[in-house]
Amino acid sequence: MHGVRFAAFMAAVLFLFACGGGAALAQSGPEEAPPTLAVTLAGKDGSLAFACESVSPNDADGDGLLTVHDVLTCAHETLWKGEGDGYRAERTEPDGELQVHTLWGEEPGACAFRLDHLPADLLTPVSDGDFLYIYSLTDEAEETPLYCHFDETFASVAGAETLTLTLLADGTDADGEPAQVPVPGAVICIDGKDSAFVTDENGEVTLAFDGSGRCVISARKDGEPFVPPVCAVAVSKEEPFAGDRASLLGWVLLFLAASAGLTVVLRRRAARADRL
Repeated sequence: MHGVRFAAFMAAVLFLFACGGGAALAQSGPEEAPPTLAVTLAGKDGSLAFACESVSPNDADGDGLLTVHDVLTCAHETLWKGEGDGYRAERTEPDGELQVHTLWGEEPGACAFRLDHLPADLLTPVSDGDFLYIYSLTDEAEETPLYCHFDETFASVAGAETLTLTLLADGTDADGEPAQVPVPGAVICIDGKDSAFVTDENGEVTLAFDGSGRCVISARKDGEPFVPPVCAVAVSKEEPFAGDRASLLGWVLLFLAASAGLTVVLRRRAARADRL
């Protein structure tokens, strides 16, 4: 009887582990982890200083809030390798507005911020999982670049899989209301180099990949300056695995434990039958 109870207990423990109950045992450290954002920064020339980098900001200015300013401070502390101040922001006089003076080691002039593709500023609060894009505006004499983005910021492909993206830009609908409109005829860039892929009339493009690793997808269009959109893609040569490995392992262990318990029960019944 004790063997049956032990087998049942082990099966219950392994079931809880397979369903994620064991995760509580593995938790450690602070109760609330800092948020993590994906951050992209583009310069005045349209080049990407970095794209879709993970940044976990702290309250750098000690105001009790996590804002775009804190994200930029922490991002430069981690990623800026040049000399001098990579990033500096000061309050202007007399209104006290917080403005960027140095961005990625240079004076950017005017800057623009997008948080999850919506306009933001240095004091906009941020949350875990947000996507922050910072870009310098061109000189006043030049045309202001249009903000564009893909419908996905992160993606993964494996084996012979393809990836379909849609390129969208700020625009207006038929009624003149703000809307996201497709961008046709844009050349897709992979890690900064032009590819043979071009968006169709719906702004869509289907990409195929060689090799493996991480690559950054962007786009450009002659005669139409726009902020380079970004999508970070994880490429693997292996075919996608059907199901989660950890979950599968849990279910395998559960099956083995249940089988062991059943075996004990059957053996005890057989022994009782022999005695009768």
